[in-house]
Amino acid sequence: TQMLIAFSQVGNKYSLDLDHFILEGKNNKYVPSQKFYLYFNDIGIGYRNNILDTTSYKDYILVFNINNIDKDSNFIFRYVDNDRGIKISPEVIY
Repeated sequence: TQMLIAFSQVGNKYSLDLDHFILEGKNNKYVPSQKFYLYFNDIGIGYRNNILDTTSYKDYILVFNINNIDKDSNFIFRYVDNDRGIKISPEVIY
């Protein structure tokens, strides 16, 4: 099962380290999986430590391959350089 998180950048130019994104489920922690990016390129560009630039607007995605045991969990999405987390719930997008 894959979970996608899409985001857009507005602000200063900077780069975020892909390895610092963590998705925490009820039983496991996940990092983005780049091998699934091509399946979802109609939704956005797979984020690969890109320089986020405010001069051009782009939608980026992170794809997490999650275990079935966690698919109904409430997830915490965080960037590990930051102690703040965002609570999200899974939602099916068609």
